[in-house]
Amino acid sequence: FDDPNASAANIVNELKKLDIPFEYGPHKLKQGYGEAVIYTLQAIVDKVMSTSGYPEEAEVNTDAEVTTDNIEENFHHDEEEEEAYVEGVRSREKSDNPKPALPARPKIDQAEWKLEVERVAPMLRVQISNDNKDWRIHLEQMKINHSTIDTSLVQSKSQLEKLHSEIEKTLEKISSREKYINTQFESTIDEQRVLQDQISELRQKYNVSNSNVGELSNELGRVSEELDAVKASENPKNTLAKYINCKADSNG
Repeated sequence: FDDPNASAANIVNELKKLDIPFEYGPHKLKQGYGEAVIYTLQAIVDKVMSTSGYPEEAEVNTDAEVTTDNIEENFHHDEEEEEAYVEGVRSREKSDNPKPALPARPKIDQAEWKLEVERVAPMLRVQISNDNKDWRIHLEQMKINHSTIDTSLVQSKSQLEKLHSEIEKTLEKISSREKYINTQFESTIDEQRVLQDQISELRQKYNVSNSNVGELSNELGRVSEELDAVKASENPKNTLAKYINCKADSNG
């Protein structure tokens, strides 16, 4: 076998010679599958069709089912076109370069052809396997999630609006009750403020009186100490005087 890298490079070169743009790398062709390979095959087919002069076919609806409707009509139409084409080719060959006539086309039984189409039609239906990596599955799941979110949003929105209304009503009741309580206890609050002021004043007076008591206690202690000192200094003199008086009385 040839080198895959060389084969891929040769294909790219041939595409350039045919003026077919190729924006992929040669390694994409070496894989043998993928977008680059499909593009290459399609470009070559388009080039051949345009060079040969074949008319472009109508777009095929891949979603339509294969049925046997209008088979006979299409069959006759195709057969007439093929016969006209064969006759034209034969006439050109006879005029340009006479050659042996082409073998006659075999006759086709339309009933058998119809039965064969009915037998093969179910086999032509492609069943796409469920692949978790397929973008169609993710897209379908996204649609389901979007529908679920929309449904949940409608229900949640109504519930949230109801809850919001109840909260506003509760706040209004609380505010009204607060105003009522303030009105009922306004006089009591004023009395409490007056009493608090009086208590503060009495506390200040108590602190002043307590300070004065402390000063007086200190003064009393100082005076008591002086009195004790005076008493202690006067006691010896009194004792000596009494002794002298007693001696005088005895001598007399």
